[in-house]
Amino acid sequence: PTMCAPSSSPVFSSNTVLTMPWSSPRAMALPFPTKEKRPTFTSDRNLQRWLVLAVVVQLVLGAAQRHLAALLIVHISLAAVVILLAVMVGVRAWGMFRGVWPVERLGKTLVVLASLQGVLGIAALAVTGGEATVGSPTTVAVTITTAHQATGAIILAISVALALWTQRLFTQDPAAIR
Repeated sequence: PTMCAPSSSPVFSSNTVLTMPWSSPRAMALPFPTKEKRPTFTSDRNLQRWLVLAVVVQLVLGAAQRHLAALLIVHISLAAVVILLAVMVGVRAWGMFRGVWPVERLGKTLVVLASLQGVLGIAALAVTGGEATVGSPTTVAVTITTAHQATGAIILAISVALALWTQRLFTQDPAAIR
């Protein structure tokens, strides 16, 4: 059997999320909706797409840091942008789509995970000193860096799910376009 590289597995794992808005039991129970018109749909969709792209780039930079001890400053700088974008997208989904169970819940989750990821990133930097660990890292270093990597993968999956649910349930209100 073949295995994917660890750095690419979050991207492949998030592909599983692609089917959720259409094939989950809860989604199947919904009538195929007439999309609700929202004045902010285009802005939300574009922000969500940018977030997915930014998270993928950030995961690649994280893999470069983890394996090569390279691009740390770029990874940290982009992390600030990605966390702000994730919180902004999450707050918009949470606040502007109240009562729409998948979008509101995914928004809340994204805010919490983005905040947690920032803390885990600082902790990972503290325990590794910004170096790719060769040999026998400590249990604390392994635990923190693994949690940081896993949270990044989950953020990608949540971002993809949020973008797909928004696309499935809503459309732009033509009256809101100027």
